[in-house]
Amino acid sequence: MLGTTDVKVELNGQTAKLPLSVVRSNYPALMGRSWLGKIQLNWAEVHQMTKEETSLTPILRKHAAVFGEDLGSMKGITVTLNIKPDSPPKYLKARTVPYAIRPKVEADLERLVTNGVLIPVTHSPWATPIIPIVKKDGSLWICSDFKGAVNPVLCAEQYPLPCIVDLFTGLAGGQKFSKFDLSQAYLQMQVNEKSQELLTIVTHKRLYRYCRLPFGITSAPTLFQRAMDQILCGLSGVQCYLDDILVTGRNEEDHLKNLEATLQRLEEYGLRVRKDKCEFFKPSVEYLGHIIDSAGLHKAPAKVKAIVEAPPPRNVSQLRSFLGLL
Repeated sequence: MLGTTDVKVELNGQTAKLPLSVVRSNYPALMGRSWLGKIQLNWAEVHQMTKEETSLTPILRKHAAVFGEDLGSMKGITVTLNIKPDSPPKYLKARTVPYAIRPKVEADLERLVTNGVLIPVTHSPWATPIIPIVKKDGSLWICSDFKGAVNPVLCAEQYPLPCIVDLFTGLAGGQKFSKFDLSQAYLQMQVNEKSQELLTIVTHKRLYRYCRLPFGITSAPTLFQRAMDQILCGLSGVQCYLDDILVTGRNEEDHLKNLEATLQRLEEYGLRVRKDKCEFFKPSVEYLGHIIDSAGLHKAPAKVKAIVEAPPPRNVSQLRSFLGLL
């Protein structure tokens, strides 16, 4: 036993605060009497087992490493950032961090150092200030304002992002769909040592240097898409747009085959996905603002609702906003 803690449990409108026991190693999760007495289950659903689920379980267990909590590290592919000739280094000053969130910022910086994303440095001709963003759940996300120093002098990478129409064409004929979301996508890519100097950040505490590809770099989407296309090259029934991977098949057997091939390729390259955001054998999934199913492609209801319920523009400024929304 590692210990116990009280957690908030929600299911089908039911809410309860229940004790959770945590054990060492990887065992199946058990729902005990204390939970069953507070949370009512639909036993007809619990006892129902589909053929896809029984076939899928061994595949997920075989490739459990892909769903690990650790930060993945892309093998065999490193990022090189090239700057325009004769571009002078630019060192920007650190921005003031509110005292109320300084402990959170320092804790997050230490976490990134522990995970191998950042390394402390004592000096650098390049420096970019950080911008701490507080999320709705109270957690912190550290952004870097690279547009002031590095982005203006970067050489643009010539590699196109996939066209949405081409992506969906590659999924034609699929009956059910599985979706993967890569965990902290760009941070799974290693940056070569020569390019790391460009990715130095300045904080109220000290200088740090990124060893992984951070968000905010102009070339990051292009570099990441090119790497993912290389990793998933040759796989049928698989389409990828940045960190979103969609897998399908003409039937259950074909789907399972494509699914295992995708997981095998991700494991070979040392990548990690977020299991809590994965979906398997769904009759329809939302992907890039669309709903895709065996019948074809449809607009996501949430996107349509935003347009339909938008207030009519009444002046030039509102008209610009409305056109931007469209």
